[in-house]
Amino acid sequence: MAESFIRRPIDFVFDFATVNVSAGEEVRTGEPSYGYEVDGRAAVKNYELDNESIMEIEGIEIMGPNNVTYREKLKAVRLVIDGKEHNEMSFNEQMCPAMLGGALNTVQDFRDGYVCTNLGRGMLAGGDPANATPKVGPGQDLLISVNMPRLTEGGAATVSTPMRVRLHTIQIRGEPKLNEVLEHYGHLTGGNVNQSWTMGDLENTMAMPLKTVEKTVGDGAFGLADWTSLHGGNEADLPYIENYITYAQNSAATTPNAWYQFTMEGQRVDQTFQELNWNFTQRDALKLTHVGMMTHNNTEWVRLWKDGKPKVPEFRVTPATNALLMPQGRWTNTPQHNGPTRLGRSYWVWNEHGAIELKDNGTAVPAWAAAPTTGAMLAVWGKRFHLRGTE
Repeated sequence: MAESFIRRPIDFVFDFATVNVSAGEEVRTGEPSYGYEVDGRAAVKNYELDNESIMEIEGIEIMGPNNVTYREKLKAVRLVIDGKEHNEMSFNEQMCPAMLGGALNTVQDFRDGYVCTNLGRGMLAGGDPANATPKVGPGQDLLISVNMPRLTEGGAATVSTPMRVRLHTIQIRGEPKLNEVLEHYGHLTGGNVNQSWTMGDLENTMAMPLKTVEKTVGDGAFGLADWTSLHGGNEADLPYIENYITYAQNSAATTPNAWYQFTMEGQRVDQTFQELNWNFTQRDALKLTHVGMMTHNNTEWVRLWKDGKPKVPEFRVTPATNALLMPQGRWTNTPQHNGPTRLGRSYWVWNEHGAIELKDNGTAVPAWAAAPTTGAMLAVWGKRFHLRGTE
């Protein structure tokens, strides 16, 4: 068996010029005119690993679809691994800029050389296991799902320009090579892969003291079949970590001078994945490290609220003074820089109630509606921690 160890991008291509996509529709690679390109070859089908290979996904970039000078609205771009759609990661047209010639925004926070690492630097490249990069196991397939917004959410009736989703991946063929690489980076010892991590918020040590969660995978003989039991894999069991990357946009108008919560209650967002409101027990925790904001002329403040705290971080987000940048703007000819904004201190929610809230400048921010009416959009990058509650 020939072993291999390669770190390279795979492009998933949606030829919407040949097969258009309509408002409210979901399409996936493997359907006519929607396939992938890698290693100089193209195929209209799902990308599939052989039975001796595994993959780690470090980053995602989205190119198009564009309508002349603006980016077409996307509802959600998601990974689908071995039939499981990863709903905890929902990307749109402004969250995943590509490193291209002439582009000003390279998002240095999420780069390792040419490699995009907005999902986390991979274990197979020396990254922290707690990055929880998505894992693809032997014989499993990988495809991309693209959900288009409805007309009432600002979507286009028909999209007919091409789209490309670039995944930055690490792929290994052969169990000996996998173990060699994991040992080299200090992840594999005595046949076990260390999945332990330390978590907690110095602000909340009275309720939830800082702690180290102990976990190993392998039972002394870690192999290819165990790969997807690591953080980010479909078979990871409690306790485990996963990426949490999503966005929200207001589906109702704000009430002037009142804080607006992105929640399904009162239909203030259209989808549950857009809720930025969490009420956790000790079994669940959230850590946000980056926030991006697409402002509206009437937006003024964003705050990272937690119940019972006398002071919470607030950020001015008027168009001229926005402190929370999105990775790229709505318009293709006015790129933004250095977004999303890395928080000076991570925002934790654990055994408490938290929310990200928006306030207008005294004039309501309108609800998102048929183009060109837009409201405000908030995007977040972080990790979700799922615990037994007894660690």
